[in-house]
Amino acid sequence: MNRIADCIARYGERIDAHGDTVDHLHKELAITMAEFLTFQSVQTRAHVEGKITTEEAATIYAALGGETYHGDWPEGTPLAAKVTVTQVMEELLAMQIRAKKGVRP
Repeated sequence: MNRIADCIARYGERIDAHGDTVDHLHKELAITMAEFLTFQSVQTRAHVEGKITTEEAATIYAALGGETYHGDWPEGTPLAAKVTVTQVMEELLAMQIRAKKGVRP
């Protein structure tokens, strides 16, 4: 089971239904080098801690471009992948922040 890939597929269907009206989100979801490094670190930690599976970590890694990061998302990354990975990063970062503060989810 790969929750990340499933979510990308669901978002893909929703985005396809809206056509070109959501294309502006590509620009709004652009990521910097610092964000890329943070995202990679967060997904690695979540995988090590068992919060995401190996397949889910690999899906995130691939969506971010893996070791080929050259600024922003790789050319051709679907909007659904950008939305999903960004949302998952928000959730994982929030969990890490709560854990640092000693707050249980």
